[in-house]
Amino acid sequence: MSRLRSSNARGLSAWVPWAWWEAVHLRDRPGEVLEGEDLGRSLSWRLGLNDVALRQRTRWENAGRQGRRAAAEEVADLLRLVARRSDATEVAAEAGRLFALRRFRPPRTFGPRLWRRRQLLRAFRRFWQEATVEGVVGPDHRGLTFDATVPTASADATGSLCTFYTAALTVAARRAGCPAAAAIHVACAATNGGKSCCRWRLDLTAIPKSSAATEGSPALGG
Repeated sequence: MSRLRSSNARGLSAWVPWAWWEAVHLRDRPGEVLEGEDLGRSLSWRLGLNDVALRQRTRWENAGRQGRRAAAEEVADLLRLVARRSDATEVAAEAGRLFALRRFRPPRTFGPRLWRRRQLLRAFRRFWQEATVEGVVGPDHRGLTFDATVPTASADATGSLCTFYTAALTVAARRAGCPAAAAIHVACAATNGGKSCCRWRLDLTAIPKSSAATEGSPALGG
C-alpha cells in the first residue's frame, strides 16, 4: 500500500513518483514489434508496461490531482527499483523534465525587473516545496540556490534523485524565460558523506523582459 499524506504534511508531491513512473513507461514503450516476436512474453520484462507500473502511474496521478503527498520512504523504494536498470540516469533526467513541465508555473507578469525577480522567486519556492521534503530556496548574487536535505536528495546511493532535481530545475528555469539556464549541482549529500544536504545553483541573470515560458507546453493542470 502506497503511503499518501495530506497536502500540509511532510513529504514530496505525489507528482514526483508519477514523473518517475511516467518516465519509465515512456522509455520502455516498444518502438516496434519484431516479426515472430511473442509480444505477451517480451512485454512481461518491460517495467514500464507491466500492470503494476501502469497502476502505480495512474494512482500517483490521481493522488497528485487530489493534492496528496508521498512519504520520502515511498520515493526511496521507487528509486531502489529504478536503480537496477542500466538506464537509471536517463530515467532520472526524463522524470525531472516531466515533473518540471507538469508542476512549474512560470509567472506571467510584466513590470519592473525587481518585481519580476520577486515573482520568479515565489514560483521557484512553490515548485521546490513540492519537489522536496524540507527544501530551501535562497537568493544568490547571480540567481538562486536550492537546498534539499539528505532524506530526499540522497534517498538512493547512486544519486538518481540528484539527477532528477538537476533536470527539473534546468527545465523550470528555461520555462521561466531563461533559455540558456542550467542548474549546477554544487554539493552532493549522496556522494559526499560529509555534506548534510545537496545544493544547486541556478544562474538567472539573463531574465528577459517577459517571463513567458520557452520550453514545453504550459504547465498542465493538476
